[in-house]
Amino acid sequence: MTLNTLAKTLGLISLGSVLGGLFLTAPSVKADSGMAPVCPSSGMPTDGDCRKSPDHYEITIYEMGLCTTDPVNASYTIYDKSSCITTFTSSGTSANLANGNVVNLGSKGAPNPGTYTHAYLVMAPSFKLKGQQTTSAGIYSSNSSGVAVLNQSGGAKTFTEDMRSFDTEECSGYAYANMSGGFMKAMLLNSSMQSIGTNCGSTARIGTSFKPNSGIVITPQTKGLEVRFAVTNYGLSVYDQDAQGELCGQDICGFGSGPFQPSFQTF
Repeated sequence: MTLNTLAKTLGLISLGSVLGGLFLTAPSVKADSGMAPVCPSSGMPTDGDCRKSPDHYEITIYEMGLCTTDPVNASYTIYDKSSCITTFTSSGTSANLANGNVVNLGSKGAPNPGTYTHAYLVMAPSFKLKGQQTTSAGIYSSNSSGVAVLNQSGGAKTFTEDMRSFDTEECSGYAYANMSGGFMKAMLLNSSMQSIGTNCGSTARIGTSFKPNSGIVITPQTKGLEVRFAVTNYGLSVYDQDAQGELCGQDICGFGSGPFQPSFQTF
């Protein structure tokens, strides 16, 4: 993908479509490092839920940066950015990660030279999504609530998923994932940027950390860092059960958020 001429810092997110992993878990399943299979071109896997590329996958980004230690502690109770440098901050910038979109988050001086073991991202606890899946019955498309509607007039509709817990059956404030490019952690945070603990009603932000397989090396000659978030074959979850884990009487019950994975390239 050609770099935007303004992409001279970590302030550019180049939203690519080549990697994947697990970020958010399916309804009624506690957060862990497993993942549903990729959806077939038609139908559903024999074991149920699957994942695929979304038609729309929009998040709101508040902050991004690089760290020399993990901002998420081992017990997932503290989100500490004291070892991090902030490379982007805003009151809320929307980014659509679907279809290889590129979003310029602005220009800033290159990160300080050094080796950074982690990256972090602070985002809103909501996702705007749209997608569909074909079965032998026809085309199931998302409606404005994320419910799957068979042969819906006008095709798929955009819906908003609010992430107040990583588990629909109980309050779960963290998730993690082994990915092809590294290890992702996510915490639900309150307005004071502290863990929500068991108070899912206080969720105000999602704080993530990502440890790439190799450290991010910034030298005095580095002009900037391109960051790509990929959602192809991962960003949309397709469910054959409802949020309570019950069958809904049709091939597909609904849709929800799936994972994204960052990758980094200096220039």
